[in-house]
Amino acid sequence: MNKKSLIVIVVFSLTLATLALPNAEAQLRDPTSLSLSPSSFTVKSGESITLTATLTSNGTPLDGKTLEFGTTNGSVSPTLGTTDSNGEVTITYTAPAISASESTTVTATFAGNTDYKSSSASASGTIKVENLRSPTSLNLSPTSFKAKSGESITLTATLTSEGEPVEDKPIEFIADKGNVNPKAERTNSEGKVSITYTSPEVDSKTLTTVRAQFAGTPKYRSSSGRATGTITEKTKPPEAERLERTPENVYSYQPSIIFAKVKKGRRVNLSVKVDINLSSTPIPISDLGLSEPSPINYEIPMVPIPNARGWYVTGIPPLPTKTFEFTTLEENVKVLVSSEVKYELYANGEKVGEEGYRVRKGSVKQELPPLVYTAVSDVVKNPSLIEKTYGCARRPGRATGLGRATLTLRRWQCP
Repeated sequence: MNKKSLIVIVVFSLTLATLALPNAEAQLRDPTSLSLSPSSFTVKSGESITLTATLTSNGTPLDGKTLEFGTTNGSVSPTLGTTDSNGEVTITYTAPAISASESTTVTATFAGNTDYKSSSASASGTIKVENLRSPTSLNLSPTSFKAKSGESITLTATLTSEGEPVEDKPIEFIADKGNVNPKAERTNSEGKVSITYTSPEVDSKTLTTVRAQFAGTPKYRSSSGRATGTITEKTKPPEAERLERTPENVYSYQPSIIFAKVKKGRRVNLSVKVDINLSSTPIPISDLGLSEPSPINYEIPMVPIPNARGWYVTGIPPLPTKTFEFTTLEENVKVLVSSEVKYELYANGEKVGEEGYRVRKGSVKQELPPLVYTAVSDVVKNPSLIEKTYGCARRPGRATGLGRATLTLRRWQCP
């Protein structure tokens, strides 16, 4: 045998030895046995069942080994597990929600390692549908609504099945314009969920839809409801173009007349607050047995003036600002009564203006005719035209507009 042939034989022998090593190691690994319990089962649609995998080798439980789980229909949890001291791993199988019976297989696999051979097991199951899912009805109330720009309203969803409320089921809410809060909530014992819908800020009339959705469960079918809404531009409060008083300086026991020019006013009124203050010298008011009067608050309507669109008028009665003198306990006592008026103009419930005045000392002495006739339009342009009608005592007067429209006012004069 030559040298070259000897080298070939040695290489071939080494190759055979190398190939034989893995098989020899495989022969040395211990066998394993893997089982799933129960090996067959029945479960309802959408429900869960517990299975236990047991890994042994020659009858001895194997601890700390990783098993992999899977299924052909539904889901298992966990998909990977480590055996305990009993060689066991417990998993949960959940059947899918179905409308007709189906079958499934759950598998467990041990991949093996350097000490133990691989093994696997399976359990076959039947998924049953005992009853078909019950129909549901979802209503959103009110089904139609109106809201102003940026306004919030309450909507209530009611979930029922065959006329009975369905409790503790999730309802989802969606608005194509605006916001809903909360966006999802579970029904109460009456099958109801209430949410707050807030409309968006809009410049013109806008339509919107709010939807309520129930996704369904293995027991109940899905359903939905909706409400349609109309969003209108927020009404802007009327503005007082003019708020005038005549006379400008009001004296003791002299009434005043208030004129207002209001845009688009429907309900126009004056909220009046009157403060009457008392002071005295040299004896304090409290020592005289007197006390400060409480403020007087009242509201009076403003009357529209004929033939003067947007103009309104009302009067504030005369109030005192005067010093009274008397003698008591050989003291010459002076008591000053002073009045202050503040008034606010409201149109359609919105405050649109305010003014006020202090009643001055002194009085107006003018003889007046029993009736004063003047065109209302002239009065509006120049309120001083009716200053001549002011005095201390009441006397009826009338301002007439064009045509037959008339407005009866109170006139005052001093005797």
